Amino acid sequence: MQPIYAEIELPGGVRTSTICKFPTRSNRAPIEQVINEWIVTVAGRLVGLQVPPCYIVEASPHVMLHLVERHGVTLACNFGFAAEVCPIDALIYPSSLDAMDPEDLTRLFCFDMLFLNADRTPNNPNCGQSNRRLFAYDFGSALVSPGTAPNSFERLFFGPNMADRAAAHLCRSHVGPSVMAQKVLQDLIAAVSKNRWYAGMNLKFLPVALQEQMRLAVQYFDYVVQERDLLCRQIVSTL
Repeated sequence: MQPIYAEIELPGGVRTSTICKFPTRSNRAPIEQVINEWIVTVAGRLVGLQVPPCYIVEASPHVMLHLVERHGVTLACNFGFAAEVCPIDALIYPSSLDAMDPEDLTRLFCFDMLFLNADRTPNNPNCGQSNRRLFAYDFGSALVSPGTAPNSFERLFFGPNMADRAAAHLCRSHVGPSVMAQKVLQDLIAAVSKNRWYAGMNLKFLPVALQEQMRLAVQYFDYVVQERDLLCRQIVSTL
């Protein structure tokens, strides 16, 4: 998706600086990625990861015209994902992971594995350090692709795809012992399932494709809760 630095207005007239990401016609990113990145980032905050506050934003016709005339960017959808610009003390690279809290690293690894994020690697860390804690961002490659059949969710946790995701992850060699990973996973899933927070959102203002992706995301979150023991065993087996 196309990243755009912008100031957005929140409810109550409060303004904040953000990085907005919109699907464009040139990069051909699926517009459903807006939902994926938003809901997984929200989930990250709820389970105790340090992630940026995030929003779904709508570009006005004036903004869309400005992007075309000034930057030659044509949006494929006028809805996008926005993350607040947050202070980060330093970017995180593999060489600096030794100084980080093993439980933080384990939590991020388990979270990415649980929500299928394969885009946090040594060459693309998408991590920083803030307040002496790991700060993670960019969950745009997480969650299931549009049109994925719910009865195929289980396949995502078996075979080489899962092993490859684990082996390539930035934190793989810094994850704590299996018993820690098992506990972290159970805690993550318990936090995700609490009150089924993800099921009660009214997103009818969104295009149909995004509403359908939200319904798919809800099905996936419910699958994670229902199959927690199986998924925990599979993720721990990659350590």
